[in-house]
Amino acid sequence: AKPVKLDRVEFGWVQASSVKSWSFAFIRDLDGLSVVVEFQNSNPDDPRVAIFDQFVRTLRGIPIEHDSQVAELLGVSADQAATNAEQSRPLSALSTAVIEFQSQYQGLSMTAALGGTPQQSQLLYANTNRFLNHVVRARTPRDFAVAAKRAANQGFTLVKVDPFDEVRRGLPVDETVALAQTGLDRLRSMADAAGPGVALP
Repeated sequence: AKPVKLDRVEFGWVQASSVKSWSFAFIRDLDGLSVVVEFQNSNPDDPRVAIFDQFVRTLRGIPIEHDSQVAELLGVSADQAATNAEQSRPLSALSTAVIEFQSQYQGLSMTAALGGTPQQSQLLYANTNRFLNHVVRARTPRDFAVAAKRAANQGFTLVKVDPFDEVRRGLPVDETVALAQTGLDRLRSMADAAGPGVALP
C-alpha cells in the first residue's frame, strides 16, 4: 500500500452530556486528503491533545507504510504504548488514521481494507454504559437489570455493557475474583431482565 505522509491535525469536541464529551482529530496528509478519528474522553485542556499534536508534528512527511510503525517511528515502546494512557489513545487514533488513509488511496472502505464485507445496514445497539454511568450513576446488579429491561422495552436486541469495568491489572487475586463475580452477577441480572431476545455482547 502507498505510504502515508501526515501533514497536520486539528481538534474538535462534541459535548454529549454533562459528564461526557467526544473528541475528534481531523488529520490531513501531504496529498491534501483528510480523515477524522475519535480519541475518547478528551477536552481542549487534556494533555493528550498536546501529545497528539506533537506526534503529528514529529511524523510530518515521514513515510508510514503500516499502522504498526506509528509507535516505532515515535520512539514509543510496546510497553509504553500499552500502559501509558496519555500516549495510548493518540497512538491508537493515529494507527487508525494510517489505515483509513491507505483505504482511501486504494479506493476502499475501511471495512473492505480490513478484510470485511461491507453491509447495507448494521444493527443499532443500546449503550447501557452511558445510562449507568451518566444517568443512574450506580452499578449494582439491579441497576444493570433496569438498564437491560429499559433497552429491551425500547426495541433493542443488542446491548453494549461493561460489567467488569472495575477489574484492573495489578489488583490482588481475591479482589479480582470478587469483582469478576460481581460482573457475572450483573450479566445474569441483565439476561433475566431483558429476556432471550436481547444479546449481551
